[in-house]
Amino acid sequence: MRNEEEIVDIWLNSMSIHGGDELKSFIGKEINYKSIPNFMDIDKATRIIEDTIEHKDPILLISDFDADGTSAAALGNVVFVDILGYDSSNFRVIFNNRMNRRGVTDDLLPAIYKEIDRANISLIITSDHGSDNRSTFEKIKERYPDIKIIVTDHHHIKSKVHEVVDAFINPERKDNIEKDPISGCAVLYTILFKFINEAPISKIDSVDYIKLLVAITTIVDVVPLNCITNRKYYLEGIDKAKDSLLYKSIADKVNNRWRIDINEKFIGWTVGPLINCASRMTTTPDFAYNWITAKNLQDSIVAYGLLDAVNTSRKRSQGEAIIEANEYLERYPIRPNSPIIIVINRRYSGVAGIVASSIGNKYNLPCLVLTYDRDLEIYGGSARAIIKGYDFKTAMDIAYIHNRKIFVKRPAGHSAAFGCSIKIDEDPEVDNVNILRELLSKLSTITDEMTLPTYRLSIIDIEPKEITYKLRDLISKYAPFGRDWEQPIFRTKSRVRRMEKRSDDKSMIMIDNAVPIIINCQFDEVADSMRNAEIEVVFSIDQNSLDDVQVTAIMHTLI
Repeated sequence: MRNEEEIVDIWLNSMSIHGGDELKSFIGKEINYKSIPNFMDIDKATRIIEDTIEHKDPILLISDFDADGTSAAALGNVVFVDILGYDSSNFRVIFNNRMNRRGVTDDLLPAIYKEIDRANISLIITSDHGSDNRSTFEKIKERYPDIKIIVTDHHHIKSKVHEVVDAFINPERKDNIEKDPISGCAVLYTILFKFINEAPISKIDSVDYIKLLVAITTIVDVVPLNCITNRKYYLEGIDKAKDSLLYKSIADKVNNRWRIDINEKFIGWTVGPLINCASRMTTTPDFAYNWITAKNLQDSIVAYGLLDAVNTSRKRSQGEAIIEANEYLERYPIRPNSPIIIVINRRYSGVAGIVASSIGNKYNLPCLVLTYDRDLEIYGGSARAIIKGYDFKTAMDIAYIHNRKIFVKRPAGHSAAFGCSIKIDEDPEVDNVNILRELLSKLSTITDEMTLPTYRLSIIDIEPKEITYKLRDLISKYAPFGRDWEQPIFRTKSRVRRMEKRSDDKSMIMIDNAVPIIINCQFDEVADSMRNAEIEVVFSIDQNSLDDVQVTAIMHTLI
């Protein structure tokens, strides 16, 4: 019989871990790890910012308009205004309009020129975008030769932007010494770390809030939690949540009627959607930005109330969009061994990514959801990769190379999620969406093995008596668990010795020599068939739990 430490070691060795053996020594919150990754141009960016601060020259931050970008803008506000003492008139923020175009595109140039001229801006910093916008930066430099530009981003690099700007920080750079896959907000954090780290003790609340913002984007932007840097950022920041105005404004709304657990669920299911809904449902970033930059509880409560109303509308729109997507699939069935491509009404453009996740997870296939934009005469959409074995983003890049004329521009984003725009042909007989389907079918194929559940690939067989409370406790110390942790993790076969009803949809079973197991099932429906039955149980991890991590169990097959 193996002891619990040996089983946990087998489990860790079965995973693909970014950071190698260092993770195995990581227990709870004790970790000896440097504060920021070693990316190219961090030192160069720091020197530019130091010179700007020394002369109190005005700064313009151009940020993406999602939870990651908005949080990064708030982080910049805290650093420059709260810690470094900038007047708000000398630290300006503008957002791109993601309901129109993504990135620092030429559409933003009038707003950028207006800010530069109005405030005599000497430094531009981007957050969470800019890697694909060399031509826009060239235009800015041509008009204002003395202006400095620092680009911070974490998306795929598709232009030689480093040749135009003064510093370019992106984990995707091939010449980086380290390539930690961190969020866009965390990338901005790396170039501002020196000033955060040197903040006086009187600014400790501001420093704590900065760490919370990085933790929020680590969860919301779904960066890998088997990367030690991300685990560190999350654990450092989540401790600060309970003292934040974000938490207090939400608690005020529910009037403390129920306990709010501070964990991945709180970030991923409450805070993240609230910030994101501003970019999905409105063209006004102030809703989210005002909430996460509020300086007192009253302002935070008011801003939260506005966001909550927008988020309620988002939920309603999401439900309607999923119904329309399913109706589309009834008319245009899913093709074998191919990604799902769906076209829905433009009014659902703000929730296209959520619909892609929902439909993709339902069928366990990559999914692209497009919406028709009459004004731009394009299909604009969002894609989700869903399965690990098929690189949807690379497949779309190859499709772009083979037939560029059907695309507005190259798909932009990262491997898990990306945006895509398809042209509407002038000839009504030409269907570019169908052309894309055909192209993806020919260029790459999704095999049955790619869509197999993870446990088919990496399950670990253990004896019932090896399932102990100590094993649960040891595994819980490796929390938080993210999307890249292989799950389910263990499998065992045994006979059901006893079964008890715990709630309407949960039952407890006792198997040979193992701790009690809670499963999701209707007791009255399965009690007779389960009594004394030989079963196979597969154990998985609840990836969205930190305070109360449980190794849960599900019935896989009855033998």
